Amino acid sequence: MNCLLLVDLQNDFLPGGALAVPEGDTVIPVANQLQAAFPLVVATQDWHPANHGSFAANHPGKQVFEQMLFVRGSRHGFASPVVAGGTSAGKVFYRDLQGGQNVGPAVETATPSFVPIFGNPGLSSTRVCGYQFAPCPHPMPTGRTPKPA
Repeated sequence: MNCLLLVDLQNDFLPGGALAVPEGDTVIPVANQLQAAFPLVVATQDWHPANHGSFAANHPGKQVFEQMLFVRGSRHGFASPVVAGGTSAGKVFYRDLQGGQNVGPAVETATPSFVPIFGNPGLSSTRVCGYQFAPCPHPMPTGRTPKPA
């Protein structure tokens, strides 16, 4: 079975959001159109608790986008604005996004919620549409690299 993975198509990553991808809203019509070609469409939802380790607000003296070393291992990244948290409007899927089965928020701070999809023996291929590679403060987990849709 082929799968389309819609990654983090949420308000915080679209123009006007806390960690906006420039012209990010242009991917929404593409995501909607691609869905018809896949028997399985999964939409991930980024979510973070207020005390998330990447938020600049949780590190006195750190500014948003300042380089920092994360506690787990020796991974470098940047201090993020508060994004996709709690009940904020930023965590909500963009209003024009259609369909997709939500796999739920990734609350574990080291691994995105979509990682178990890769390597799933029931899937012959997975295509990705979304924002994971643009503003993410943490490096992508090692392993299989998703193919662009």
